[in-house]
Amino acid sequence: MRYPGLDCEGTETLILRIMGIRPWVIAVESHGVYGAPTRVVKVLLEKLDYAVEEWGIAEPRVSEECEANDIRILVCKRN
Repeated sequence: MRYPGLDCEGTETLILRIMGIRPWVIAVESHGVYGAPTRVVKVLLEKLDYAVEEWGIAEPRVSEECEANDIRILVCKRN
């Protein structure tokens, strides 16, 4: 099964604010380093009535960079 995903290199918060559709499941890669921190993305998703689960860093092979730059994966299911 395929799921809609956002990997927008920092425009995640803008997209979530103007998104006109509400898929049942969505995966988001947050980019704190580019102005889309995980906590803000999570709050926006929760306001859109999604249950948010954090799956951890985006790329285990570059875990230090992901940790330092707040690059994480959030998987969300609409309530």
